[in-house]
Amino acid sequence: MSVVRLADVRDSVVAVVTPRGLADRVNREHELARESAEAAVAHAIRCGELLLEQKAKLRHGEFKPWIAEHCAFSYRSAAVY
Repeated sequence: MSVVRLADVRDSVVAVVTPRGLADRVNREHELARESAEAAVAHAIRCGELLLEQKAKLRHGEFKPWIAEHCAFSYRSAAVY
């Protein structure tokens, strides 16, 4: 069993979180998650646009090998974009 001396308690900082304070933190994290999701969707859309741009420059049958050679993801992932 550990013993806590009074001096140790006086020198410690104790954080007390009120229900309102916790709710504020929860709401902030929710907002950050929503913003991150919106940014992720925007990046995915732009990735798809760039893939379509490259596909238009290639002849039939060249896109899948181009993905394999130049992208850090599979053709299947590219097709989702």
